[in-house]
Amino acid sequence: MKISKLLHSGWLAKISYMFGIALILASVVTNMIPAKVVSAHHHTIWGSSVCLENGSRVVTWYAKNSEKKTAEITSVNRTVTNIVVGATVDELATISGTENIPGSVIGTITLTIGATWSNGSKATNSGSVNLGETCQVPNYSLNISHIECVNGQVEIHFVLLNVPDGVTPGNVNYTYGSIA
Repeated sequence: MKISKLLHSGWLAKISYMFGIALILASVVTNMIPAKVVSAHHHTIWGSSVCLENGSRVVTWYAKNSEKKTAEITSVNRTVTNIVVGATVDELATISGTENIPGSVIGTITLTIGATWSNGSKATNSGSVNLGETCQVPNYSLNISHIECVNGQVEIHFVLLNVPDGVTPGNVNYTYGSIA
C-alpha cells in the first residue's frame, strides 16, 4: 500500500530522474579527465653465436623497435658494436651489432638495453643467447701429398688433415713445420 502511494505521489519518478542526471554528469566528468597514457614501448632483443676457427666466438645481437616512434638508446650492459648509448633506432626498425667473446665462455649471456622514444616513453628490455659448448681451435695437420716439376717450376702439394666434413678452412699458411 505504501508503494502504491509512492508511485502515485511521483517521488519514485523524481528519484529515478535525479539518478539518471547524476549518471550523465558522472559520465561527462569522467570523459573530461584525460586518461593516463598506457605504453607498451619495447625493443625485442635476440642474438646468435658462432665459433670462429681461432677458437673465439662472435655473438650477433639484434634489437627491434616496436613502435612507430624513433628510439634513442640510453643504456647498454654489454660492449656491442652499433648498439651503443646515443644510437637511434628508427620506427619499427632493427639495429644490430657484434660482440667478441672468448671461446671458453659458455652458458647464457644477456643483453639489456634502455631506451627513450621520441614521445618521452622509456623502457628497458633484455634478450639472451645460449652460447652452447666451448669453441675449439681446429687441430688441422698438414702433410705433403707430392712434389712435381711443372713448366720448370717446383710445385708442392699438401693435404690438410683433421678437417670435419662440410668445413672449408679459411687461409692456411704453412711455415716450416707449423700451420698458422
